[in-house]
Amino acid sequence: MKKEVLITGASSGIGKSIAQLFSKNGWLVYLVARDKTKLEKVQSELSASSHVLSCDLGVPEQIQTLCSQLDGLKSNISVLVNNAGIYQPSLFENETEQNWNAQFATNLFGPVLLTRGVWKQLVHNKGAVVNVSSTLGLRPIEKTGAYSASKAALNSWTQTLALEAGPEGVRVNAVCPGLVDTPIHFFHQSEKIEHKAIRQQLDKMQPLKRMGAGDDIAKAVYFAATDESSWMTGALIPVDGGISLTTRDP
Repeated sequence: MKKEVLITGASSGIGKSIAQLFSKNGWLVYLVARDKTKLEKVQSELSASSHVLSCDLGVPEQIQTLCSQLDGLKSNISVLVNNAGIYQPSLFENETEQNWNAQFATNLFGPVLLTRGVWKQLVHNKGAVVNVSSTLGLRPIEKTGAYSASKAALNSWTQTLALEAGPEGVRVNAVCPGLVDTPIHFFHQSEKIEHKAIRQQLDKMQPLKRMGAGDDIAKAVYFAATDESSWMTGALIPVDGGISLTTRDP
């Protein structure tokens, strides 16, 4: 029987790379994101079985519907990857209550509610939860108050859940990406000269002299999710090209 993984935010960027890696290794993949059309495109590129399920992780009612759909599919999930997130940078003086609520809803409360929804399956399979957080949850920079706070809360919850889940045989870890060149950034794959210049500048700021790619994060997530890390739980794993070791901010 194939092992099953559910990946949120799977329609592009890091989530897509994670889905491709699990599929390559023979896992049945549940692809979850808001845009069903984009999910179906990702699905068409996978090598193993998969299911497409559209859901906005910022809306609790949609998470309830998602869990009902999983019950209908008789899912048997061993790994949950809480990858979906939104990033809305702003100075504190310009941030609104809506801005804070939206980022906490998707970046923290969504993972909590979804994890609760599939918890029995994870316990039954002595599985793993991998939360895709951010180095901004470890070391914030200006204009990221709400986002950094939501990721810091996600990191704290990761470790609390690891303590509670350990006796059940469930491991819980967080991968904290640094600056990864994905569609979340306005300069991603842009051919404009000024955007290429920005990418070059950001590459130079990394000790390893390049921004991350989705595959860099996917490999860390896969490690944290599988038996290769069977004695690791409650870990916050920076995957950031070493930039958190420097005094320079991205």
